[in-house]
Parts: sequence; C-alpha cells; structure tokens
Amino acid sequence: MRGRRRQDAWRSYPAPGSSRDRRSASRRQAGGGLIVSVPGVLRPSGAAIWSRCPGSLAMQARYPETEGEEARLGTAAHFWATEATQGRFLPVGSIAPNGVAIDEEMTECGAYFLAAASMAGFPRWVERKLTMHMLVHPDCEGTPDLAACDHGSKVIDIVDYKYGHRYVDPWCNEQLCLYVAGVLEREGLTWDMVKGWQVRLTIVQPRNYHPDGPIRTWDTLGWKVRAVVDGLYTAARHAKVDNALCVPNDHCEDCSARHACPALRSAGYVAMDLAGQSVPLEIPPAAIGLQLALIRRAMDRLEAQQGALEEIAKSELRAGRAVPGWGFKQGTGRERWTVPPDAVVSIGQGFGVNLAKPATLTPNQARAAGVPANVIAAFAEKPPGEQKLVPMGQESAAKAFG
Repeated sequence: MRGRRRQDAWRSYPAPGSSRDRRSASRRQAGGGLIVSVPGVLRPSGAAIWSRCPGSLAMQARYPETEGEEARLGTAAHFWATEATQGRFLPVGSIAPNGVAIDEEMTECGAYFLAAASMAGFPRWVERKLTMHMLVHPDCEGTPDLAACDHGSKVIDIVDYKYGHRYVDPWCNEQLCLYVAGVLEREGLTWDMVKGWQVRLTIVQPRNYHPDGPIRTWDTLGWKVRAVVDGLYTAARHAKVDNALCVPNDHCEDCSARHACPALRSAGYVAMDLAGQSVPLEIPPAAIGLQLALIRRAMDRLEAQQGALEEIAKSELRAGRAVPGWGFKQGTGRERWTVPPDAVVSIGQGFGVNLAKPATLTPNQARAAGVPANVIAAFAEKPPGEQKLVPMGQESAAKAFG
C-alpha cells in the first residue's frame, strides 16, 4: 500500500518543474493557498518526519535538538568511516573534530562501511553536499555519506552509515531516495533518462543485529525511486505552509519538538484511554489483528510522549527545579582503556597475562575483510532465533514484489 500510494501520487501530481507545476504554483500563490512561508532547510535526514507530519518542520525550528552522548559518538564514528573511505585511516585514540576519541568499536564498525563503499561505482563522492532544489523543493538539500553515479553501467549508488541500534530499512527510504534526486541534479540527468537505471540504496548498520545483516540494500529501478521522490515533492510543499498541521505517527520519537506537540499529547491521552479498556476472553482472528494494531500504535504514541516528558523533566532538574518523584542517578558507560593497545598488552605481560585480542573475526567481519561470501556460507550459519509476533501489512507484500 505504501508503494502504491506513492506511485499514485506520481500520476496525480504534476512533474516537478513542468509547465503544469508552474501553473499550479501560480494558482496557489494567487489563491492564497499553499504559500511558502516556513523557513528552514528540508533535510533528507528528517524526511521521514516532515513527510508524515507537515507541522514538524516549524515545530523543530522552535525546539532544535540538543546533541546527546550517543549522537556525539555517532558523529565521531561517521568521521572515522568517511575518512577511511578516502584512504585516511585514523588510529584508535585519535580525536574527532567534535572532541570524541576514536575507539576500537568505531574502527570495527567502520569496516562494514568500507566494504559497502567498495562495491559502489564511479565517480563517487564522500560527504559531498547535494541539492534537490529543482526535483523536490528550493530548500531541500543534504549530504550523503557516499553517492556514486556510473553513467556507463547506468547504476546509481547511495550508501548511508547508521551507528545507532534501531533498525533502519533501505526499502523506500525517504532519505536515500532524496539523495538520488540530488545525484540527478548534480549530473544533469532527468527521471526519464534514469527510469530503467539500476539504483542501489544501502544502509550500513553494524550495531543493529538483524537477520538481513549489517549491510542492507534495496536494489531497485529509477522509476520506483521517482515514485517516492514525487510524493516527497508534494509533502515538502505542505511542510512549508504556515500553521501546517502536526500529525502523530511512528516517527514522533525522533522529533525534537515532541515535548511541545499538542497533537502528540492528545494522541497520548487517547492511548491511555485505550489501555484502560477491557479485552474479552474470546476474540475472532480479525478482531485480534485489529486490536493488536491499535495497541501497537497506542504504545508507540505513549513511548514518544514518555520520551518528551523525560526530556522536560531533565531540563527542569538541571535548572534546579524539583520534579516530584523523579531525580537523576548517574550511570556508567562501558569500561574502556585510556592508553593505546600496545600499552595494554605491555600491562598484561607484566602480570603474565596475554591481553592481546585472541578471538577470531565473526563471519560478518570476515566477509567485510574480503573472504568470499560462498566460502563463509560453507563454514558459518545463522541459527534460528526465538519466534516473534510481528505486524504483517500491505507493506510487507509490496517488499516481496520489489
């Protein structure tokens, strides 16, 4: 259904930059309709939010996100990976531009990004700003970790490195699709020219343990990416409308303005009411599915609301104001060495202990190091895990058919 909606949007709305689009824009301006007035950049990295919630752009401008420790670690990990892709390998202990020290985990995870980058075509660009001014919106621009466009082979590659733990799906990924639009603008290509081109959208996420592995690719065609981007073209204009509506959705958790969002607050109250309803002992299968879906959505809203209230409580406590029933407890991070690896080995030798890392590489690490996948398959396995009940909607069917 998700893919179908976007393909329908492609047929329903004028092509970006076309004469029909210019006429529509003129009518909107003259009629006092969708007049662009909200400032701010439409960043591809936030497309999953502003494409679903038009009001989020203005709200997040009022309440910008503060960088936490996890975000700082992610920035440093990105720095190591993108530098290594360009042949500059920084040793463990080096300091990233944001002041965070490069640790061993960053270098190990970065190897997966190097492996994915090595499969991209040429020419390729690392951390190069792209604009989507013509194909999406004059305020839409961003910087992919790696982008490549091979005119000879007719292949476009986008590789994005995620250091977080929460699963990110490359399928119809709004951020990556917008980067494709940026590649087209940079290379002077049109959607008609690339409709049959191969487009590979890759997410590298080594700290998320998923059956599909740390490197996941949506291998698709240009016309399918266009269907997604054209939907974002329309969403971008709605996000730029003054007093745009806020729409609670599954991405509220990532919105920096969630603590001040009245729409999310209302959705949270509805969720709490739903939680108080009794459930009959005998329910037909159709009702089970519906009830589970409602509860899942309600839990998502409550989790987002909880996260927002926690941020408000932290702010109040830091300002010296009491929040009844709540306070700070200092946690501890993962223990790590404060000296270089050679010094650690020397410390162990002084006590007759070998502190050098003896473990073999994991199958994924071996694959990233260059061991052929068919060889690894002969000597490795993925044992079955615990069966989990997961929602299976139309989106799952759409994935199955590309």
